[in-house]
Amino acid sequence: MFNPSLQSQRFDPRGVYLRRFLPERRADDDRAIHQPRDPIVDHAVQKQKALALYRERANAHPTFHETHKRHPRTVRST
Repeated sequence: MFNPSLQSQRFDPRGVYLRRFLPERRADDDRAIHQPRDPIVDHAVQKQKALALYRERANAHPTFHETHKRHPRTVRST
């Protein structure tokens, strides 16, 4: 699952890109700049919902597991 905050931390730990395009956040420290001030979604909650929906659809289609056998990491159990 794609989480913009984690991707930002991983690939731009100093927040250079964010500081360039968000001048109001330039004074934020390197850690705080990656966290949204007013988050639109809770990524942890949405990730769980997406995985549950994916598993539900996978179980509803008998050929799903045959199709995805070559990619065992696409369906993870909890």
